[in-house]
Amino acid sequence: PEGDFHILARLPGVRWAEVRDGASLDNALNSFVADPSACVVVDFSRLPHGRKVELVERGLSAIRELRRRLGLPHWVVLDEAQYLLHREGVAGEAIGIEDRGFCLITYRLSWLRASVRKAIDVLIAARTTLPEEVASLRAFLTEAFGEDADVISVLPHLPAGEFLLLHAEETEPSRAVTFVPMPRETAHVRH
Repeated sequence: PEGDFHILARLPGVRWAEVRDGASLDNALNSFVADPSACVVVDFSRLPHGRKVELVERGLSAIRELRRRLGLPHWVVLDEAQYLLHREGVAGEAIGIEDRGFCLITYRLSWLRASVRKAIDVLIAARTTLPEEVASLRAFLTEAFGEDADVISVLPHLPAGEFLLLHAEETEPSRAVTFVPMPRETAHVRH
């Protein structure tokens, strides 16, 4: 929704589409019908917030239908999820979070509605010092991962560029590890 990812259009097989209305959104999502290997970056950044929420909801509903018919797209990456998936945001039935295959990017886990937080089975967290977010993460880890909430105590002390990874397993206890990712493909233009 913020427009940072237009640079990905230079990669092979990636299509970037600026969405201004329902027709441009539908056109972008039809890429999955025309090309099963499509990768589509949908940019809502020029829209006012209320219109973004409406069109993201429409897009997620269309993606649920595409997944039902074609099995595509396999993954939906939603940046700035806190602005769209809160209680008053996109309708729960449109999200289809229970269908899996979502990567949600947020700096405010506490703003996500409970049904969205409940569906999270992998969490990657960066350094977090906001007391309300640390408290939210502690409660989330205890409930969702059955994790000793003390693992969250590392977040305020993580060096820049290092992350905490937690993966919930139904058959095994979750494990926490820290890692440093590969270098970025795109420039970090905000924050």
